[in-house]
Amino acid sequence: SREVNSTDPDYYKWTQWIFIQLFKHGLAFKEEKPINWCPSCKIGLANEEVVDGKCERCGEPAKRKNLNQWIVKITDYAERLINGLEETDFIEKVKAAQVNWIGKKDWIDISYQIKGVEAKIIVSTTRPDTNFGATFVVLAPEHPVVEQLLDPTSSLYQQAIEGGADMQQVAKYVRKSLNKSELDRISEGRAKTGVFTGLYAINNLNDYPMPIWITDFVLMTVGTGAVVGVPGHDLRDFEFAQTYNLPVVRVVVGEDGDTSEITKPEQVQEKEGHMVNSEFLNGLDIHEATRRIMDYLEEKGWGKKTTRYHLRDWIFSRQHYWGEPIPMIYCEHCAQKTAPKVLILHGTTGDSQEGWFPWLKQELEARGLQVACPDLPDTNAPNYATRMKFLEDNYADYLDENTIVIGHSSGPITALHLAMKYKLKKLILVAPYLYVPPEDDDKLEIDLGQAAGQGVRELMSHAYDFKSITANVGEIIALFGDKDPWVPAAMAEYVSANLPQALIRSFAGRGHFSTSTQDPLELPELRGYFPAVDRSAGWIPVEIQELPITLPEVDKYEPTDTGESPLANITDWVETPCPVCGQPARRETDTMPNWAGSDWYFLRYLDPHNQQELAAQDKLSYWMPVDVYVGGDEHNTLHLLYSRFIYQFLHDIWALPRHIPEPYFKRLSHGVILGSDNQRMSKSQGNVIIPDDVCSVYGVDAVRAYMMFMGPFDSTMAWNENALKGVSRFLNRFNSLIKSKTAGADQEQVKHALHKLIKKVGSDLDEFHFNTGVAAMMEFLNEYESHSW
Repeated sequence: SREVNSTDPDYYKWTQWIFIQLFKHGLAFKEEKPINWCPSCKIGLANEEVVDGKCERCGEPAKRKNLNQWIVKITDYAERLINGLEETDFIEKVKAAQVNWIGKKDWIDISYQIKGVEAKIIVSTTRPDTNFGATFVVLAPEHPVVEQLLDPTSSLYQQAIEGGADMQQVAKYVRKSLNKSELDRISEGRAKTGVFTGLYAINNLNDYPMPIWITDFVLMTVGTGAVVGVPGHDLRDFEFAQTYNLPVVRVVVGEDGDTSEITKPEQVQEKEGHMVNSEFLNGLDIHEATRRIMDYLEEKGWGKKTTRYHLRDWIFSRQHYWGEPIPMIYCEHCAQKTAPKVLILHGTTGDSQEGWFPWLKQELEARGLQVACPDLPDTNAPNYATRMKFLEDNYADYLDENTIVIGHSSGPITALHLAMKYKLKKLILVAPYLYVPPEDDDKLEIDLGQAAGQGVRELMSHAYDFKSITANVGEIIALFGDKDPWVPAAMAEYVSANLPQALIRSFAGRGHFSTSTQDPLELPELRGYFPAVDRSAGWIPVEIQELPITLPEVDKYEPTDTGESPLANITDWVETPCPVCGQPARRETDTMPNWAGSDWYFLRYLDPHNQQELAAQDKLSYWMPVDVYVGGDEHNTLHLLYSRFIYQFLHDIWALPRHIPEPYFKRLSHGVILGSDNQRMSKSQGNVIIPDDVCSVYGVDAVRAYMMFMGPFDSTMAWNENALKGVSRFLNRFNSLIKSKTAGADQEQVKHALHKLIKKVGSDLDEFHFNTGVAAMMEFLNEYESHSW
């Protein structure tokens, strides 16, 4: 038998194997994500399951809850999933559904300076041609700038106060917005709401200060979570501008030639047209203007072109008992051992609370990184031996290949000394003072003090071994200010000459990156040089020979109050030794979604009893690809997409034949049969057709023949019992003909007509034109009975 059962451990052993391969190739990771949560049902809800802010099942108000979820990066295959369609013979509407769902678009990320502070907002748009008509900026409540804005110690908070913001109202609006579902926030027809932040973003094109608002209709999952408002050419922006009395500027004239002031929704020009009030873009059509402005913004350094997709990564976790166990183990000991770490070294006479060090430490810890910023014991009289011993005795855990060492001023001297002895992930040298410039030789001790100046010279007397540093460090970055009074431009040349792999960056208008040169207490330019937490840290796949991991026998499997799977309460099953270090560890208690087992079942049909691999290569080569995949339209963006992704991944890791890049050759969509009232069948409407009932009256053959005859295979058709009776009569007549065994009309004419019928029906079967095949048989019978040949 080739029967497969996706709930059989012998089958889902290979489903678990596929997940482990996804993890090993960096396509599966765990991340905290906000979800809709029903406190009554104690389960997560899809956006479609939240109606008017309430759980569709029980009516309880839904809440937002952050849960750690396994994510599968299907987005890494977005381009492949589009291009792979060229290898198929799918019908056009199926191809279009896949392409539209993936949603590839050309965007440009435009950077806007926030007035009065060292911070920027990046707005992503597909319509930069209208940027001369931008009059405001709106942020998602989850936007990082909003998070900083709500911190009373931040410069953004102070600037917002000066700009007239009511910070209590801002905080209240953000809290309220975060409790709404995404579907509720973006639903059409709802009133546009927002709150002013007191901040302004400067439009690079015309220096116009655009007020920055927070609004719930902007989502962090779309673009960058920030939108530039162009109310003359976007209806949603127009409604927002009307609500809050914001300016509306026309920059596109449509086919109607209307150049008047835009004051009514019907005047909002969102379609084709040519540019006006847009300086060098005037007269161009919107498509040429878009290309021109994208190039211009990139040339000026104000924007960067990018490609984005509507497709979102696949949330793979389910917090319930049923489903394949995810074959992963979490070990806290291993997580601590591999977690990214940062060691910050201050300069001579400095300390850990100086300048931007506290800000950076807080920023990085918020990302989940381990950060150490020690007060070096010899700060006023630095000494090589004392400093190295202090760090090796107290911060040995920070001297490995998972550590980023950042040094400021003379701190980079010690950073380089550490890099000569230890493997490090990265060095970041900020305003590095690595040698005494000739012009400073006679004043170093005057500037720093006798002991401090001599200490710096002592540190420098231990020569740098640049060859060892290059071998030990993965990446080196050196940051300089062009107004630094102590670090000359020659220092950058020195770093570049001795560490050619170093990335050198100079900041206009910056000094020594310290309070002594009136530099800011924040250094946002550093953010991009630090990784987020390694999302795989501490997670270890179950050994392949241990598969399958089966569900334990339980008496109860109700959901929990915490959002965890009920498996989390079964300690005998959860607690297990780490496969790597042997320390106590925990099994993953989330289970897989239903798609996990159904994404690849067609491969297992080919070799259902193979215990060594998914299926043998020779059988895969013989049978694949699937000739025809028939399914409903609802699967065009669900099973079809997921299964193509899993197949392409397995193809990439050589688990499938190289010459078969796609799983399905042809994809057809079947139609929908409505009730006799032309409505979708539903128990609540009482229009459901029970197959057993009609089969008992008319016979199985009649019902099957009617379903083939009632209309084209891919159409939507209403059930008609009178038509079913007609098909039943046809079969009875045909049966009578067979039983009578009468020759009837001229034999040659009959043979000729019969051969035509066989050819017609055979062709129709191949093309899924069942209705015309049945009609041809009816026509043949009518002609035969009437002897019309």
